[in-house]
Amino acid sequence: MSQSVRDVTNPPREPSARSARLLCKRMKHLEDRIEVLHERLAALESRLRLTAHDMCPQCRSGRLRVIETAPHPEFGFAGIETHQVRCDRAECGYAGTRLFDPNEFLR
Repeated sequence: MSQSVRDVTNPPREPSARSARLLCKRMKHLEDRIEVLHERLAALESRLRLTAHDMCPQCRSGRLRVIETAPHPEFGFAGIETHQVRCDRAECGYAGTRLFDPNEFLR
C-alpha cells in the first residue's frame, strides 16, 4: 500500500491525555517566560528614554555624552567634578560643561 493511501485510510490519532498535559505545561512555561521578557524589555526601554538631564539643550533629540572629566577647581575636595559634554548627533555639534556632584552636596 502506498503512503498516500495509508494516510487516507488511517486518520491522524487524537493526542493522548499525557501529551495534552505536557503541551499545556509547556505552553504555560512559555507564557510565563514571555511575560518575564516583556518586563525586562520595558525596564531596558525606560533606561534608554532621554531625561531632561541627558537631552541636548540645543537640538532636543540627541543625548549628551561625557567627553572629559576633571575635579572642580574649587570644590574638587568634596568630590565635585566638571564634565565636558557633547551631543552625540554629528549635525548638532553642541558642547558644554556640566557640574557632577555624586554626593549631592549642591542640592
